[in-house]
Amino acid sequence: MMKKIIFIMACLLLIATASAATVSSSSASIYYPGMGSYSNTGSSAIILDSAPAGLSGCNITVTNSNTSVITMTAFSYPSWAQMTINTTMPSSSVTWSEADTNSLEQAGATNIPLGYINFKAVANGTATLTVTITECDDDSGSGISPAISSGTITVSGSPVGVLPHRADATTTVAPISTNGYVMLVTAVGGNTSNDNATINWSGVVQSVATPETDLMGPIAWFLAFSLPMLMLYIAQGKAWIPLILGIMIGASALALGWIPAVYAPIVWLFAILATAGILISLYVGRKI
Repeated sequence: MMKKIIFIMACLLLIATASAATVSSSSASIYYPGMGSYSNTGSSAIILDSAPAGLSGCNITVTNSNTSVITMTAFSYPSWAQMTINTTMPSSSVTWSEADTNSLEQAGATNIPLGYINFKAVANGTATLTVTITECDDDSGSGISPAISSGTITVSGSPVGVLPHRADATTTVAPISTNGYVMLVTAVGGNTSNDNATINWSGVVQSVATPETDLMGPIAWFLAFSLPMLMLYIAQGKAWIPLILGIMIGASALALGWIPAVYAPIVWLFAILATAGILISLYVGRKI
């Protein structure tokens, strides 16, 4: 008697094991960021592996365990599903209901798709798509309680053979200054339609010196006007004349950097007089 009981229990256990159904979400591996032919998007199929008594409908929820790794972007139904409804996407979870009103998934059906989840990589890591079955019925209206197998989505860096993505620049590179060009065009009358426009020679000189003055400020004028003084000293070997004229030129050069533009002609006059003095001194020195 005991042997019969054990045999019957074993048969029932075998039948129960053979008829047990499982709902699983498929795993996937994608790359972040997507490069070349490699994509940073993917999808996971929710599958019921078997329906011994058919399938009439389900209420299902899929939850993303790690929104910092992937974002669920869209959901789509299988072709057999009718009378469908689902929550909005993108979201960290999606819930949907579906019914097989046309009896397409009959008794003995296997590998039945219940839905498809689309997702996009956000960062490297792993995320789990956890499936929860709220209700699932066979064709007779009896409830189905399938086992659950969650899928793992793995997001990794660049695939083998593909160069890693270069980090984006975090600082702004200053563009090349066009001040000199604008000043030169303005000085020669390029921005006016007047046929009688005259050349502003002071503006021409300033436009030529702009690259240096933008870099060194008024000191650039001082260095430029000091060159004749140095030439005079080399030619005559005397220091007092270059000193006096150099002070005049240097003061004029520094003044150009700070005085209002209306007074610039006066400063230029001092610079011209000082330069003329240098030239005269050089001429007199040669005759002596």
